[in-house]
Amino acid sequence: MTRPSTPNDRGTRAAILLAVLTAIPFLFGLDGDFVGDDRTLVASNALVQDPSRFGELVLGGSWRDLSPELAADGSWRPVTSLVLALLWHVGGGEAFAFKLASLLVHLAAVLGAFRLARGLARRTDVAFLAALLFGVHPLGVEAVGRIGAIADPLALAFGLHGAASFVRARSGGSSRAPAVGLVLLGLALLSKESAVAFLPAALVAAALAPRDGAGTSPTGGERVPLRHSPAFALVVLAGAWFLARALVLGSWHGGLLADGTDFHVSFARMLALRVEFVGGALWRAIWPADLALLRGVRPALGFGDLEVLVPLLVVAAFVALGLVLRSRGPRAALAAFGWSALALALPAIAIDRLGQFPFADRFAYPALPGLALLAALALLGAPSRLRTATTVAAGAIVLLLALRSANRTDVWHDERAYWDTALRESPDVAYVLWNVGRLELDEFRETPTRPKVTSAIEHFQAALDLGAAEKDREAPTVVMSSDVERSNLGLAWALLFEAQVDGYGDLDTPISVFELIVQNQPRNADAWRGLGVARAQKGDFDRAAESFAMALSIRPDDPDALFHLGLLKFKTADFREARARLDRAAELRPNDAEYLLWAARAAAETDDRERARTLAQRCVELDAASAEPLVLLGNLARREGDFAAALGHLDAATRIAPKDPNVLFEHGLALLGAGRRDDALFELVEAARLGDDRYDAQLAVAQLLLQDDVPVEDVLPYLRRAYELCPNPAVLGQLRAKLDELLPPTSPVRSGLAVLDEKRGDLETALYWAEGGANGPDEKGVGAYVFGRMLLKSGSAGAALPWLETAVERGGADYGKLRELGEARVLTGDADGAIEAWRRAIDALPEAARADENSHAMLRAAVARRDRTDGARRAPPQGPSPATDGSGAAEGSR
Repeated sequence: MTRPSTPNDRGTRAAILLAVLTAIPFLFGLDGDFVGDDRTLVASNALVQDPSRFGELVLGGSWRDLSPELAADGSWRPVTSLVLALLWHVGGGEAFAFKLASLLVHLAAVLGAFRLARGLARRTDVAFLAALLFGVHPLGVEAVGRIGAIADPLALAFGLHGAASFVRARSGGSSRAPAVGLVLLGLALLSKESAVAFLPAALVAAALAPRDGAGTSPTGGERVPLRHSPAFALVVLAGAWFLARALVLGSWHGGLLADGTDFHVSFARMLALRVEFVGGALWRAIWPADLALLRGVRPALGFGDLEVLVPLLVVAAFVALGLVLRSRGPRAALAAFGWSALALALPAIAIDRLGQFPFADRFAYPALPGLALLAALALLGAPSRLRTATTVAAGAIVLLLALRSANRTDVWHDERAYWDTALRESPDVAYVLWNVGRLELDEFRETPTRPKVTSAIEHFQAALDLGAAEKDREAPTVVMSSDVERSNLGLAWALLFEAQVDGYGDLDTPISVFELIVQNQPRNADAWRGLGVARAQKGDFDRAAESFAMALSIRPDDPDALFHLGLLKFKTADFREARARLDRAAELRPNDAEYLLWAARAAAETDDRERARTLAQRCVELDAASAEPLVLLGNLARREGDFAAALGHLDAATRIAPKDPNVLFEHGLALLGAGRRDDALFELVEAARLGDDRYDAQLAVAQLLLQDDVPVEDVLPYLRRAYELCPNPAVLGQLRAKLDELLPPTSPVRSGLAVLDEKRGDLETALYWAEGGANGPDEKGVGAYVFGRMLLKSGSAGAALPWLETAVERGGADYGKLRELGEARVLTGDADGAIEAWRRAIDALPEAARADENSHAMLRAAVARRDRTDGARRAPPQGPSPATDGSGAAEGSR
């Protein structure tokens, strides 16, 4: 015999169907990534990722140690923080786990709305429609789609189920507070502080709930002491929560009065903002067409403007509805109205605590269950003759809302989708503009191209233009001081990156911008870090270290400053200090493959191969598409003599990056160690060809070729390039000796080596090379010119003169040779000869350069000397020679 269906069975089936239908539009958004604040709150948060620090996570603010701006918001959400931490470990740090969890929590909130609506309306169909309207509404997409916003569905799920427990208890005739309801509401408070609005909302819902067997709320029944009443229990709960916040945050106000967002607008505008918030949320709940990720605050609207007038009319209509419901409406509808009103009232009162964008969709999310119940009661409470039409209308509304939500889930797919949408919806918001610029710089780091950095500069400049316009009260939206600060920082970084691709390498401009920022904001750690990076790139290592030290004095555990200081120490071969900094940076960013890789390299340089190997293997797990950690693993195995293991790692690296000079070089060394000399030579030659700036590859090829008795002329290009690039003085000495041994005493190649040592500032060695080149076959006078110039620079003008004259005779009228010849003649007392040489030098210049002031400076100086001595030929008085005069002409022409 089949058991008859009971209300509980129907409720269970309805709940399952409800969860399935609600989930459908959100399934399209499960394949996204971390976007916006998600990257700071989760992907880069060591507290979330390190199980040993869970205590800190619970006993500290949610944004602790993440950023100075966000850490000051007074948030303490231990349940949310623990959920994020558990999801990180359960899901392996993948965004999918978080997005799936957000959807499941939202479904739990939908089921809570179903329970609450069913308890209030006593109709499964009304409860089903109300929960479904809430579940698929587009205003909930941000709360579900953005990982960092999981606090909203989490708090709402606990709040709705807690309120449903209160309603169920009161419907059963109990005047006591249900223990389960209190626990759930307590968890809601620990998920997000705005859940405090759910406490009075739960009381209102319980007071208006129908009583079993009577259909009305209880007016009598057992009388209990005040300390057992629901109101008293909720007051105690709120007090305990507030006390805990005060103790944890070390603040008498429990962080609830922490510095809010300063919109620097008038008092009247702040009042209008509250109307705009409530009315806008209500209107978008009714008509969710005009959605925006980051809707900026207009600074100068008044109550007469349409953007305030329309929300004002909506608020007035909503209040009127409440008055009507209070006098003659269904009690369930009045309870739904009360839930929505309370859920909107609290954020409206504390609107400056909502952040820079108080009109965000997720702030309307907690009010949706009540508004959805009102809509369901209206649609399904129509007369029976209209029931079919209203049911069809309800289905159509649900379908349209679901389609809008499904389409909206793409916004949170990745950073590019998010910020492109924000820019399209809010092109006049500085925060959006500089974040788009930041995104362009992030993409530039992956693929350095000029258009990317140019676009970044344009967006940062546009944000700064809005900041300048606001000073004149002409900006369309409020520009925060942090927007200007971030835009200036972004512009400085963009200029620094531009120097890498524009062909000019202008580092002075970004350095000056960073210096201006730290001058105006000496406690700006990010600016000090940027200044350190710029100075390091310019080669000013001492001042770069000072800049990083300043950044760390302001923010001691800034992972980026630690990382860049570690790189600087690594570059200067201070490997122990580099390791200390890089290890700490890796601790703070345990899932950043680049940070871990450099920490591994530092460990290898300090001979801690086991740690280096562990870190490199973790890098492989984090970034399987990168060849660099495999190269390091191969290098470690090769140094230990395990060539089979080394080749295993390096073969894999070669498959990933077959044209990478570093991969080829290490692969060649491993092949050489394994006895495969011909294969090794091939790999090393390719490494030297593709990595023309690597001295070690050039040297390795030269050494192998020399062992094979290859003709010297085939070896010399590699040796010469290695000599040019070599940064190691000890190796440089060995190269010098080898070249001296291989080259004939009068080889022309020696003149080229002289020029290389001249650039290094090693004039003594340059003279040695140059003398050999000058005494060899020198038809064009190149060797004579180089030797003469070296002699002149060393102060031997008399010895230089005949060589320079020979260079001019053999090489013809060349500006550089004639200039040096004129200088030698001046220094040996031949002013007329110098004038003649310099006139010829000017004539040798291209016609467009002959009128240049600098090209005539030395000529005028020589004529003045001759005139002062009445044509006597004698050496000029002490002072700067023409080659070093302030014009810079001589130096610039070399």
